[in-house]
Amino acid sequence: IQEYQKALGQDTQLPPDGQIAPDIMLNLGSAYQAKEDYNTAISWYSKALQKKPDLPEAQEGLKVSKDRLAAKQLDESITAAGTAFKAAQYDQALKLYQQILASKPKDPAAHFNVAACLQALKQID
Repeated sequence: IQEYQKALGQDTQLPPDGQIAPDIMLNLGSAYQAKEDYNTAISWYSKALQKKPDLPEAQEGLKVSKDRLAAKQLDESITAAGTAFKAAQYDQALKLYQQILASKPKDPAAHFNVAACLQALKQID
């Protein structure tokens, strides 16, 4: 991780994107991915692929970063929905649980929590 930190510390000293080799962009994507900064990793992998579309490491890194970002966002939504429910903000919790179901339609906990919200809102008997 310290090596990634050192490399990323030099990120601001890089020439404009048009002058950076795809392999350097790939390495920056990997470093940001290791730091769990998936948005920045996705940006660097995408730039690498624009310059060299057949770079398999960048294709894989882009896929992994997108998957991890989606999982992180889902976890954040689950936490936010639980917090809203505990605070008796059932409308907000319901919206969040319905968004979770859009990503994970067979998630039994999300279905249960939607029902709990509807019951709390007195929209079901």
